[in-house]
Amino acid sequence: MDSEPIKFHIHFDVKDHFIPMSDFLTASNAAQKIADDLNKQILNGSLRYQLVIIPPEKGTFLKTVGIILTATAINAVAIPIVSDYVLGAFEGITEHKPSDYGQDHGRALRDLTVGFFSKEVEELEKCVPHELNLDRAFKAKTDFYISCQNNDDIKGIGFDDTRNFPIRDSDFKRHMSKDRTRPLDSDFVVYDVIVTSPVIEDKDYVWDFQDVVTGNKISGYMRDESFKRGVLNGKYPFKNDGSNSDKLKILVEYKKQEVNGEIKNKETCIETVYSFNDKTITSIPADLPKGTRFQIKEETPMEKLWGTFK
Repeated sequence: MDSEPIKFHIHFDVKDHFIPMSDFLTASNAAQKIADDLNKQILNGSLRYQLVIIPPEKGTFLKTVGIILTATAINAVAIPIVSDYVLGAFEGITEHKPSDYGQDHGRALRDLTVGFFSKEVEELEKCVPHELNLDRAFKAKTDFYISCQNNDDIKGIGFDDTRNFPIRDSDFKRHMSKDRTRPLDSDFVVYDVIVTSPVIEDKDYVWDFQDVVTGNKISGYMRDESFKRGVLNGKYPFKNDGSNSDKLKILVEYKKQEVNGEIKNKETCIETVYSFNDKTITSIPADLPKGTRFQIKEETPMEKLWGTFK
């Protein structure tokens, strides 16, 4: 464990010796997220560390961040670079080769973090390929520079302890990027549900259900066109007595995407209705989508014990 923190600076060019707390927190969060993403994606998650804030010295507003290494996950001498495209990103961001750092992984993480903060998005995109998912870091960087842009008192940003602020306020926009999305495989679940809000007109509205196992609400668009036609022509009449007693067995698809490194549900769809009020409409096929999960109530310990006496 290193006794002294490895320092880097986020230096705000402001007239007064303060910035709003919100800007300070945005900078702190951005530093943490960028360092975490770079450690995970480029250094293969090899470092265990803590980011700390070091009290500033007098002058402008100098935010000094320290990286305190608590452990390394590997005993390798060299920086762990697992592929050519990661090597290209490392060298493009730090402007150094991994061998320049020897066993000093903390200094490598510092230079990666400062390099990512300080380079314009266009320059980063030339050395960071799509396969290297640094979307969370790009979002943190964008949030930081939006925060700076929204504060008219911040005239520039630097990343050392000098009064040199190479990134001027007119440059902030070149450090911001649009949301980054990546497609993900859908999740599929077979549920037994109670219908709480059916759609009984020819509209693409959301249906509401209650999972009979957990009691949780499920909402989604009906994509079983045969069942929709059956509802409209009266083949599957829903009770209109407020009892919420109509039951379905359904296959639900959760369409997902990754937005800025975070998994988001894009749309929830009811792909197939297998039964209506315990009457089979179609059998559950053997070739369900890979990874389909069945929502089944698990027996309690008492129910299992009772079953042994039957």
